[in-house]
Amino acid sequence: MSNIISASRRTDVPAFYSEWFLRRLEEGFCDYWQPFAHQWFQVSLRPEEVAGIVLWTKNLGPLLPSLPALRQRYVFYVQFTITGHPPQLEPGIVPTAEAVEQLRQVSRQFGPEAAVWRFDPIVYTQYGGPTETLGRFDRISEQLEGYTRRCVISFMSPYRRQQKAFAQAGLQHTEPTSAERREMAADLGARARAHGMELSACCNEDVLGEMVTKAHCVDADLLRALGADLPHKVSPAPSRKGCGCMKSIDIGAYDLCPGGCAYCYANQDHDLARRNWSRHSPHHHALAEATIPRKDRDLE
Repeated sequence: MSNIISASRRTDVPAFYSEWFLRRLEEGFCDYWQPFAHQWFQVSLRPEEVAGIVLWTKNLGPLLPSLPALRQRYVFYVQFTITGHPPQLEPGIVPTAEAVEQLRQVSRQFGPEAAVWRFDPIVYTQYGGPTETLGRFDRISEQLEGYTRRCVISFMSPYRRQQKAFAQAGLQHTEPTSAERREMAADLGARARAHGMELSACCNEDVLGEMVTKAHCVDADLLRALGADLPHKVSPAPSRKGCGCMKSIDIGAYDLCPGGCAYCYANQDHDLARRNWSRHSPHHHALAEATIPRKDRDLE
């Protein structure tokens, strides 16, 4: 049975691990650590055993030159996060103009369906609230009009790790009320529609309505529309409450992204993530090789 491969919700593979990713595709397999099962598994990456790939990134630059060759072997689309947040929130992210141009390149080469824009997360700090958020959305959506038909939003969930990172960065988080969330989402939905985009919300069911649909970030229907050979029904596999994703195998790992975004849910500690990144080798069979002690491995 063919699998959908997610690369990755746990770390930015295109930005920081593109060489590893391309080596794994060439060799036809990779190992991955399943953090909930606390086990190692191996998955085939041979084209005939991969139904499609979902790429998650804030910087596709390192992987862009390889995408045409990749498309000859695999069906894929890109979940590209472009928020325009200030560097206090996103210290290691490429400039917004550069990210916009990268997403435009994906659209030009593979069509707007292959380019999904994520304005995610929405977070209010002393550097900007609702008005500033709408301004950023307007500027980016104008630049992406015609290049994508889908925009995904979510509001930050202030887990303990985000609270710690915000305190370290001197950020003051303001949590919007339920009514404020719904009002913002509806406003963004109307603005997205004006630019030819459908707005959907990731794991935020409270903001769904006429202007906002439920997001399916790992989307079997989209992969099928792009040419993937998938059965009519693919099992849902929500990662948390409100998640609309279909079943996939995520080959990334936590505590490996050196981008340093203050709102990141995948890093317990940004210094640890940078150390793990520095220890990583593109020759490893698994990204998590740097984070999981070898004595804990079940597969070699």
